[in-house]
Amino acid sequence: ENPRMTRLQQRMVMRERMNPMALVMDMGEVVRFAEPTLWNLGFLPQTWLDPQQVDPDIGIRGSGGPVEVLEIGRNEHARGEVTEVRVLGAIPMVEYGTLRWKVIVVDVKDPLAELFKPAFNSGAWEPELLD
Repeated sequence: ENPRMTRLQQRMVMRERMNPMALVMDMGEVVRFAEPTLWNLGFLPQTWLDPQQVDPDIGIRGSGGPVEVLEIGRNEHARGEVTEVRVLGAIPMVEYGTLRWKVIVVDVKDPLAELFKPAFNSGAWEPELLD
Protein backbone atom coordinates (compact mmCIF):
# COMPACT_ATOMS: atom_id res chain seq x y z
CA GLU A 1 0.00 0.00 0.00
CA ASN A 2 2.61 2.52 1.11
CA PRO A 3 6.27 2.13 0.09
CA ARG A 4 9.05 2.95 2.51
CA MET A 5 9.94 6.67 2.81
CA THR A 6 6.60 7.94 1.44
CA ARG A 7 4.04 10.22 3.07
CA LEU A 8 0.85 9.75 1.03
CA GLN A 9 -1.52 7.23 2.59
CA GLN A 10 -3.17 4.70 0.31
CA ARG A 11 -5.53 1.85 1.11
CA MET A 12 -7.17 -1.02 -0.71
CA VAL A 13 -10.82 -0.21 -1.45
CA MET A 14 -12.64 -3.37 -0.39
CA ARG A 15 -16.08 -2.24 -1.52
CA GLU A 16 -15.08 -1.74 -5.17
CA ARG A 17 -14.67 -4.38 -7.85
CA MET A 18 -11.10 -5.75 -8.04
CA ASN A 19 -10.21 -3.91 -4.78
CA PRO A 20 -8.24 -1.01 -6.30
CA MET A 21 -5.78 1.13 -4.36
CA ALA A 22 -6.88 4.69 -3.57
CA LEU A 23 -5.54 7.68 -1.68
CA VAL A 24 -6.96 8.06 1.82
CA MET A 25 -9.09 11.20 1.96
CA ASP A 26 -10.36 13.19 4.94
CA MET A 27 -12.72 16.13 4.40
CA GLY A 28 -11.64 16.39 0.75
CA GLU A 29 -7.91 16.42 1.55
CA VAL A 30 -5.36 13.69 0.88
CA VAL A 31 -4.15 12.19 4.19
CA ARG A 32 -0.39 12.20 4.66
CA PHE A 33 1.82 10.63 7.29
CA ALA A 34 3.47 13.34 9.43
CA GLU A 35 6.89 11.97 8.46
CA PRO A 36 7.98 9.57 5.71
CA THR A 37 7.38 5.97 6.78
CA LEU A 38 10.41 3.94 7.83
CA TRP A 39 8.89 0.68 6.55
CA ASN A 40 6.90 -0.71 3.65
CA LEU A 41 3.24 -0.97 4.65
CA GLY A 42 1.11 -3.58 2.91
CA PHE A 43 -1.48 -6.25 3.57
CA LEU A 44 -2.07 -9.96 3.24
CA PRO A 45 -4.34 -10.64 0.24
CA GLN A 46 -7.56 -12.52 0.85
CA THR A 47 -7.59 -11.77 4.59
CA TRP A 48 -10.32 -9.89 6.40
CA LEU A 49 -10.90 -8.85 10.01
CA ASP A 50 -14.61 -9.54 10.46
CA PRO A 51 -16.35 -6.53 12.07
CA GLN A 52 -19.10 -8.85 13.35
CA GLN A 53 -16.67 -11.10 15.23
CA VAL A 54 -15.29 -10.14 18.65
CA ASP A 55 -11.73 -11.31 19.28
CA PRO A 56 -11.95 -13.68 22.28
CA ASP A 57 -8.66 -12.51 23.80
CA ILE A 58 -8.92 -8.78 23.21
CA GLY A 59 -12.69 -8.30 23.30
CA ILE A 60 -12.82 -5.94 20.29
CA ARG A 61 -14.40 -6.37 16.86
CA GLY A 62 -12.37 -6.58 13.65
CA SER A 63 -11.80 -3.49 11.51
CA GLY A 64 -13.39 -4.86 8.34
CA GLY A 65 -10.06 -4.52 6.54
CA PRO A 66 -7.26 -6.91 5.61
CA VAL A 67 -4.47 -8.03 7.92
CA GLU A 68 -1.75 -5.38 7.55
CA VAL A 69 1.97 -5.99 7.12
CA LEU A 70 4.93 -3.82 8.17
CA GLU A 71 8.03 -4.82 6.20
CA ILE A 72 10.99 -3.42 8.14
CA GLY A 73 13.78 -4.07 5.64
CA ARG A 74 15.95 -1.45 3.98
CA ASN A 75 14.56 -1.85 0.46
CA GLU A 76 11.71 0.23 -0.88
CA HIS A 77 9.02 -1.86 -2.58
CA ALA A 78 6.72 -0.65 -5.35
CA ARG A 79 2.99 -0.31 -4.76
CA GLY A 80 1.30 -3.60 -5.53
CA GLU A 81 4.54 -5.59 -5.43
CA VAL A 82 4.27 -9.14 -4.10
CA THR A 83 7.25 -9.96 -1.87
CA GLU A 84 8.43 -13.13 -0.15
CA VAL A 85 8.93 -12.33 3.53
CA ARG A 86 9.92 -13.87 6.85
CA VAL A 87 7.37 -13.30 9.61
CA LEU A 88 8.94 -11.89 12.77
CA GLY A 89 5.79 -11.40 14.84
CA ALA A 90 2.38 -9.76 15.04
CA ILE A 91 0.92 -6.94 17.09
CA PRO A 92 -2.81 -6.39 17.74
CA MET A 93 -3.64 -2.69 17.63
CA VAL A 94 -6.85 -0.85 18.42
CA GLU A 95 -7.54 1.95 15.96
CA TYR A 96 -10.79 3.91 16.06
CA GLY A 97 -12.29 1.31 18.38
CA THR A 98 -11.64 -1.67 16.07
CA LEU A 99 -8.99 -4.38 16.04
CA ARG A 100 -6.25 -4.32 13.40
CA TRP A 101 -3.45 -6.87 13.25
CA LYS A 102 0.01 -5.67 12.15
CA VAL A 103 2.28 -8.51 11.05
CA ILE A 104 5.97 -7.55 11.29
CA VAL A 105 8.04 -9.05 8.46
CA VAL A 106 11.35 -8.68 6.64
CA ASP A 107 11.95 -9.30 2.92
CA VAL A 108 13.88 -12.58 2.59
CA LYS A 109 16.18 -10.88 0.03
CA ASP A 110 17.04 -8.01 2.38
CA PRO A 111 20.43 -8.20 4.15
CA LEU A 112 18.58 -7.66 7.45
CA ALA A 113 16.79 -11.00 7.01
CA GLU A 114 19.96 -12.86 7.99
CA LEU A 115 19.96 -11.06 11.35
CA PHE A 116 16.60 -12.51 12.31
CA LYS A 117 16.51 -16.13 13.36
CA PRO A 118 13.35 -18.19 13.88
CA ALA A 119 11.40 -17.30 17.02
CA PHE A 120 12.54 -20.39 18.92
CA ASN A 121 16.11 -19.02 18.80
CA SER A 122 15.18 -15.58 20.14
CA GLY A 123 16.05 -16.64 23.71
CA ALA A 124 19.71 -16.70 22.71
CA TRP A 125 19.83 -12.93 22.18
CA GLU A 126 16.89 -11.71 24.32
CA PRO A 127 16.31 -14.31 27.07
CA GLU A 128 13.79 -12.13 28.95
CA LEU A 129 11.43 -12.36 25.95
CA LEU A 130 10.73 -16.00 26.75
CA ASP A 131 10.28 -15.58 30.53
